[in-house]
Amino acid sequence: MSDAFIAAHRRRRKFTTEQMMALKAEGLTQKEAARRLGVTQSAIALRLARDGLFWCQPERKVDNATFSRLWRCHSITTEEIATWMGVTRQAVSDRARRSGLPSRVNVRRKLIRETELRDLWMAGVALKDIAAYFGCASTSSVTRAALAAGLPERPLGSVSQTSMDEYREMKLGERMLAASRVETA
Repeated sequence: MSDAFIAAHRRRRKFTTEQMMALKAEGLTQKEAARRLGVTQSAIALRLARDGLFWCQPERKVDNATFSRLWRCHSITTEEIATWMGVTRQAVSDRARRSGLPSRVNVRRKLIRETELRDLWMAGVALKDIAAYFGCASTSSVTRAALAAGLPERPLGSVSQTSMDEYREMKLGERMLAASRVETA
């Protein structure tokens, strides 16, 4: 590379080493400093390497009891715990596994409720309508949930499918019939 190119490239930089080191002195992480300077964390790391400097990322020392409470509080995401501790999400998951804490997979919010899916599936409601009802992006997630629930497979290209509106009308009719039977009894 020519000296002119290097000089032009350095003029475009948005921060100086002094600015970067001042943020380090404030106790910020590289990520926080990069955000304040309006550059990427990689830009900070490259500048440190070029200037022969280092910046130890502070890790919060968290005792096992506190970590366990954080892990078991499912309103706090794994990513939030990782950010607070100054480590990666994978490091948090690894620590939980090594500590013998239960997996968070089983407590994830299920988008598709099995009992409602069973009723919609057996009534023949169209997959696209079921997916829209549960807020799923695709029909394949509905199909996977149905198979996991042990529901029978639908034949490919089945034409006789019920719309969600027809299903709701059918359920309303069943409730009205049940209510009239209770009144006459």
